[in-house]
Amino acid sequence: MRKAPFFRGTAPIALSLARIALRHHCYDDAGQYYKESLSVAWEAKEIFVLKQSLEGLSAVALAEKSPERAARLLDAAEQLRRSMGVPPVVWERDINEITIRELSAILDRDALETLRAEGCAMSLK
Repeated sequence: MRKAPFFRGTAPIALSLARIALRHHCYDDAGQYYKESLSVAWEAKEIFVLKQSLEGLSAVALAEKSPERAARLLDAAEQLRRSMGVPPVVWERDINEITIRELSAILDRDALETLRAEGCAMSLK
């Protein structure tokens, strides 16, 4: 993965490009942009972008037939959101609700709960 030059605003730009790629079912591109936004957001301490990048990577993992990874990433993002004390943003709820609905159709309830608990326990490091 190429490393974007660091400057304030790079992470949200990569995040926007990732969302566009995801909506157009370009999962490889979406994954690369989400990873880039995650990397730059980590460096810039842009916690809100970190959360959104994790949620997007969850949707990409699901599209790439990795439901276990998707469940863990989704709840890692949810735990981060809770720690920030902010409610979900409307445009994020769409991705999250679709991801949860699809995960529920693929995984049995116990497996999904276990994976989500693992995601909550994940560290950003």
